[in-house]
Amino acid sequence: MAQDLYEVLEIPPNANDTWIRRAYDRKRQEIAQDATLSGADRQAIQQAVDNAFSILSNPATREKYDSELLAVQTPAPVQVKKSGLSTARVLIYGGAVALLIGTGYVLWKRANFEEQQRIEQERAAAEVAARMQEVNARDKAQRDSLQSISGSVQKAQAKQQAIDAERARAEEEEAKKEKARQSKPDVL
Repeated sequence: MAQDLYEVLEIPPNANDTWIRRAYDRKRQEIAQDATLSGADRQAIQQAVDNAFSILSNPATREKYDSELLAVQTPAPVQVKKSGLSTARVLIYGGAVALLIGTGYVLWKRANFEEQQRIEQERAAAEVAARMQEVNARDKAQRDSLQSISGSVQKAQAKQQAIDAERARAEEEEAKKEKARQSKPDVL
């Protein structure tokens, strides 16, 4: 194996099918948008991504790849020349060391992936907070505008009521004067 397929898709070895699909789609989009790649480079990278996806998305081929990857990462048993350690002990120690190395690699990959996920979540949270501030500012401006309009409407209504009251008072006075004229006898 010339290249770690998990590194090609930038995912941890314990990634599920959804992660694999998302990583594949993301890598394809990155390759398509990268203007610095020439046609041959783009095709070579795309083939590597397609190959990684085809192997890792199929459970049978992924299991085979993982076993081969572990075999490559597992060091060969150390040959000890009559130092008092039996071959069985050397194999056990070698296996334990290989297991620790493999586990360390998996943990490192997982931590790296989790760190990337955390950074992505923080970025998304910051974007949401910025959008919420923008929406809140826009809502406040609209509320202020509506309050201003409402205040103007209330002032206009108060003015109209004062005018109506003045008109009603004038009409009453006019009616009283008219009544008083009608009740007075005409003196000629």
